[in-house]
Amino acid sequence: KNRPAVGNMTSEPSAGLSNSGVGPWRPRPVSAATLAERSKELSDRRTSYLSNPKLDKMRQSREALPVYTRSSDILKHIEENEITIVMAATGSGKTTQIPQLILDSWIEKNQGGKCNIFCTQPRRIAAMSVANRIAKERGETLGKGGSIGYQVRFEQKLPDENGSVTFCTIGVFLRKMQTALLRGGD
Repeated sequence: KNRPAVGNMTSEPSAGLSNSGVGPWRPRPVSAATLAERSKELSDRRTSYLSNPKLDKMRQSREALPVYTRSSDILKHIEENEITIVMAATGSGKTTQIPQLILDSWIEKNQGGKCNIFCTQPRRIAAMSVANRIAKERGETLGKGGSIGYQVRFEQKLPDENGSVTFCTIGVFLRKMQTALLRGGD
C-alpha cells in the first residue's frame, strides 16, 4: 500500500534538438582510460561500503524503504524508457534512494565513471541537506573526494567528476542548461 508506482510517458525530441544523446549536458571529452580508472575507484568504494560493519545499520534502514524494495522494477523501467515517473508516499525514499540506485547500478556494471546525475530540489536548504544525508548514507565525504555533492546559489560542494550525484536548485539547473545551450553544448 505504501509502495511506489512506476509509470512512463512517451516523449518526442524537442524541436531543434537531436535525439542523439548529445544535448546541453554534453560532457567534456574524457579518455576511456580515465573513465575506466574512475569506474574502478567507484567499484572499490562500493565494495568497501558494502563490507563496512559500521554502516550495517544504515544499509538496513535503506533496504527497508519502499523505493528500495522495488529497486529492480524501477531500474528496469528507467533502462527501458526515456521518461519514468515514480509516485510514492512522502518518506518512501524517492529523493534519497533513486539517484543512489541508478549510480550503484552503473557502478556494478563497471561503468560508474560514465554516470552523472543532477537532481533538482525546490529550495537551497533541501539540496544541501539531502546531499549531506546521502553522503552520510554512503559513508563518504560530501563534495570533493566523494560521489555526492550539491550546488546552490553562492555555495557549492561539487563531487568528484565522472560518476556522481549533484543536488541543485531548479534555478541553478536552468542556468546550467541555458549556459550550455548558449555555448553550443560545451
